[in-house]
Amino acid sequence: MSVRPLPDGEEIVLTPTSWVRFPIAAFLAFWLCGWAVGEVAALAFLLGPLATPILEGLRELLPGHWPRPPRVDGFLPWPVLAFLAAWLSLWTWGGLGAMWELLRLLAGSDRFTVRPGEFTWRRAAGPFGRHRLFTAPEVTALFAEPRRSRVVARVRGKEILLSSGTPANVAEWLAARLRSALGLPHPGAAADAEAASVAAPPVPAGFRAEPLPEGGVLLGPAPEKSKRASGCGLTAVALVTSAFVAFLVVSGRETAGVTLFFAAATLSIDLLCLWAAFARKTWLLRRGSLSRSVRVGPWERRREVRRGTLAVTLSGDSDGDDWFTLEAKGDGMSLRLAREVNDGSTVLAFARFAAFHTGFPLDVPRDVRVAARELYDS
Repeated sequence: MSVRPLPDGEEIVLTPTSWVRFPIAAFLAFWLCGWAVGEVAALAFLLGPLATPILEGLRELLPGHWPRPPRVDGFLPWPVLAFLAAWLSLWTWGGLGAMWELLRLLAGSDRFTVRPGEFTWRRAAGPFGRHRLFTAPEVTALFAEPRRSRVVARVRGKEILLSSGTPANVAEWLAARLRSALGLPHPGAAADAEAASVAAPPVPAGFRAEPLPEGGVLLGPAPEKSKRASGCGLTAVALVTSAFVAFLVVSGRETAGVTLFFAAATLSIDLLCLWAAFARKTWLLRRGSLSRSVRVGPWERRREVRRGTLAVTLSGDSDGDDWFTLEAKGDGMSLRLAREVNDGSTVLAFARFAAFHTGFPLDVPRDVRVAARELYDS
């Protein structure tokens, strides 16, 4: 990061410095070589006989001794040409995206020109880039997400990523600098003032709450709860099924179709085992928004509800069990937060904790409280 003073403000520039980017850049450069071969081959098949003089001309223009390209006689059937055209458009778009990321890794920058009441953001990759002006009236919030190493601005209800891969201390400093220029308060200031006047409900049993510097609470399973016993059980089942499939393959006692069926079942069980053993859910609770994140290794799926309501519902099954379900509804979508069988107190504790930190209205019908043995108004 570099900061340069200006007559009416300052200029902040973020550039990549980690050595980890070089192996990724080397892989992208290697992949782009194959991408170029695929581009030329697909174009040759699309153009048919028209491609021969073009390829010959490129061969003469390029330095070095290049092999003579194969001749293409006649045009392919139109269904094949249509498929190649669609494939080539996607392939070209993917290659351009890879080129952009390669330039971002080697010569990328995020440039912020900060002035009172506004700032200009330019996201560049080498000599290429785009810029955008942010003014105080249109930006409603600007905050850092240290856990995800990024800075985000909320403009007219839409979140715009300003910087990614940013160290936590740099992200928080940059967000505070941009908020100061726009005259925005700290994201958690209003929530902290309101929370100070009301006693917060306790953290639900089996969960751990972590306050965030930018405001809000990150709720996740307690360490002892995050160890999924079901993952161990599914591992044993997967091993037994895998051994059975291996026995079928070696002995040759079953047909290929039966063996393939058991192999597919084994793969499904293995994937379910990995999901149960390693998937981790967390909930981010902020004033006016609630999001659920499911992470498995480097992969993450996130869903968010804004300006919503919380509702606890009760349903039964054929065995006479009571199922308690907590859902968040808002902005045309619904998100299931918790579901337990014959354990309404846990779901209600989760609901009250989420309602307090998000400000969402909470709807708990009387029949739910009766089934949960909580006969009081909340």
